[in-house]
Amino acid sequence: MAQSVRWCSNDKIQIDLIDTPGLDEIAGGARAAMAQTVAHQADLILFVIAGDITQTEFTALQTLRQAQKPLLLVFNKIDLYPEQDQQQIFAQLQSLTPDGEDSPIFSAEDIVLVAAEPPP
Repeated sequence: MAQSVRWCSNDKIQIDLIDTPGLDEIAGGARAAMAQTVAHQADLILFVIAGDITQTEFTALQTLRQAQKPLLLVFNKIDLYPEQDQQQIFAQLQSLTPDGEDSPIFSAEDIVLVAAEPPP
């Protein structure tokens, strides 16, 4: 089931964040279909990973690209990796290229690094 949070500002701007089940959940065909439906209705898609991207995540990313919505890749838990590994994974994420295409999916600006407990 999807969970959502709504923020409203004084300027009458409304932001709804909807956390859907993954597109690749085992035995979750209906949940994956719901995630795709929400993606097609969204103004922006945040695809969250926790390390180097897996083949299953890459396939899900290619499916989400079909929605033709802005797509940001959120590299979560960056604080769990040594600096050298962070840089290597960041470079690999920038070089992800869809099957049959020449251009990478993400530029450096499309990849957001986040940490729940960043170092002081």
